[in-house]
Amino acid sequence: MGGRTLATFIEAAMPLVIAAVLSKSQAGLLFAILLIYTTTELILTSGLPVSLSYMLPGRPLHERAAITRKLTKLLYGIGAMAGAAFVGASVIAANIDPASSVAHLGFLALLPLGDVPSRVLPQLLIVESAPAAATVSVTLRSLGRVVSLLIPVLLGWSLPATLLTMSAFGLVMAVVCAVYVRKVHASAQRVESPISTRELVRFSLPVGATDLVANLNGALDKALITALFAKAILAEYQAGAFQIPIVPSVVYAVGIAYAPRFAELLRAGQGKSAVDLWRAQSAKTALLIVPISMVFIVAAEPAMVALFGAQYLNGASVLRLYSIMTLGRITSYGTLIVSAGRASLLFRAAFIALVANVVISVPLVFLMGFNGPALGTVLAFIPTVLIYVRYISISTGVPFKQVFPLAAFSRAVGLGLLAALPALACGLTFFDPARGRLPALLLFAVQATLVLVGFGVLGTITKQISRDDWRFLVGWLVRRKKTASPP
Repeated sequence: MGGRTLATFIEAAMPLVIAAVLSKSQAGLLFAILLIYTTTELILTSGLPVSLSYMLPGRPLHERAAITRKLTKLLYGIGAMAGAAFVGASVIAANIDPASSVAHLGFLALLPLGDVPSRVLPQLLIVESAPAAATVSVTLRSLGRVVSLLIPVLLGWSLPATLLTMSAFGLVMAVVCAVYVRKVHASAQRVESPISTRELVRFSLPVGATDLVANLNGALDKALITALFAKAILAEYQAGAFQIPIVPSVVYAVGIAYAPRFAELLRAGQGKSAVDLWRAQSAKTALLIVPISMVFIVAAEPAMVALFGAQYLNGASVLRLYSIMTLGRITSYGTLIVSAGRASLLFRAAFIALVANVVISVPLVFLMGFNGPALGTVLAFIPTVLIYVRYISISTGVPFKQVFPLAAFSRAVGLGLLAALPALACGLTFFDPARGRLPALLLFAVQATLVLVGFGVLGTITKQISRDDWRFLVGWLVRRKKTASPP
């Protein structure tokens, strides 16, 4: 969890710096280029890196080495083709509109050479019992991508120079990836891979398709803004769509921790016990996710001014809508489905979620403008949760009505609303965007304290938060402090 959490915080810092240094039009153009790149990278890798987690365990060392070499070579080839495609698209777009985001893609041509194959390192190193090295690889990739972008931005370099610096980091990662792969299997005898390239691709497509659809779903609102609004508007929207870093890290870590137990219970035919455990885990996670989300719901305006500056205040409505959606992200909804061996249902759920988002968000962007895609994303989250709960019911044999911990979640949200009232009154009374970042940061800190302390006190009084919950939280914070402290 440590490496992923650190990487999440590193990447979360990137839009803050970009918004602080660049003009809104420049920031919007850069955000658009990065959105195109990340979407393209996701499409091209299509679940291939994840396949190692399923294909390597249980095989002898020489076979694991052969499969890894084949997959890595394939990813290097995909990275090279992506770079060539970026150059071609850039040349064509430059003749149409030299200022467009696509016209700048050629400067990123070298980045996928290392960025694409390096995606395989976390899975490979975890399978080969090297979790510390996996953490280093995740952190290095995230830190390198961010630093190679932010240093040129902070130095005032041009956009082409900034993108070329990122490309240079791609070459570094290409070498790092090759060194890691060679070192992990240094003692392995060289043999032919027992799995062909076609088999690798065929196995990876369902997992990759699910990942792809889910990520396209998450990027839909930003794509609509990119297509229909000026770059400066995209910068405001992207700033407002800032994700609370700790939330995905907590949900991901909890899902990974419980997955083996879910699988064990489901293999034993104890679907009800698996769902009961999932409900209990979700209810506990809600006690952390709900108050954190509520902070950004009631303090969206001072948060935007403190993080991005008063010129990004329009993004506060997007931040508030995103935070409302985050209230419901109390668990990894797909964990039980995967643990039950029903990956096809997971893809189906992701596809239905994307369709729901398109059907709701596209009309809203024309009816409401700037806030339409964000509202559509929030509204589409409701049928998304319902379809996931439906497929959990099918996968476990537990009735639909008995799956989601609605009562516990409702109690947590109720507590959050009560705890937010003093913070809301404080914001309405004292918020003044003209006073600058420091007062906005101070007001945000006060509002956050009111919400979090109020939630803790009310939860303890109503016994929704037990002594064991407090002990766990304190122990978790102490462990993180020790981990972060130098030896």
